[in-house]
Parts: sequence; structure tokens; C-alpha cells
Amino acid sequence: MARTGIGDSVEGLHAVAAALEAGRVLELFVDATREERVAEMLDGARSAGVTVTVVGDVRVMAHTTAPQGVVARCRPLETVSIDDLAAMYTPAALMIVDHVEDPHNLGAIVR
Repeated sequence: MARTGIGDSVEGLHAVAAALEAGRVLELFVDATREERVAEMLDGARSAGVTVTVVGDVRVMAHTTAPQGVVARCRPLETVSIDDLAAMYTPAALMIVDHVEDPHNLGAIVR
């Protein structure tokens, strides 16, 4: 199973939208069949200076079986210590997740 949304590749509509909002996306690939349906996302990406490329099929560059027509190349998430993370948020909360079998579930939990 691929690590969606953790490293430098993010797939799926919600995960890519969150990465765009966070300013992490460097390059966005969209399936030609989805271009019209995600036009607003593409306009926002272009406005933010993100390179948008329309391709025949994003599945060839995807790490999962369901990229939902969008794949983004991003800056990897920075790692931080638990102490630094707790200092960023008041009150602080920590969630520990173990044995997640579906990356979509993890993405929903993180969002």
C-alpha cells in the first residue's frame, strides 16, 4: 500500500486540495477526462504559481489504485518533535493511529 499524502506525492481530490491549501504543491497533474470537473482547483493552482499538466491518464504516475484523476508533486511534510508540535497548538492534542489498512481512512482522519 502506498503512503498517500506523506511524502512528495499526493493523490486524490481531497488530499490534493489540502496540499494546495497548505502551499505544498509544486506540480499538479490532472487526467484529461477530469479537467472540466476540477477546473476550479486548476485555476487556484495556476494562480498560486503551480505548474498544471493535463495528461492522458494519471494512474501511470500514481502510487495507489484510485488517484481520482489528480496527482500532485509536493514538498515533503517536515518532521517536527512532539514537544515542538505541542508548542504550536494550545490546547495540544495527539492522535496515534495503528494498523490503518485504507489510506483514504488515514487521509480523512488527518484532515
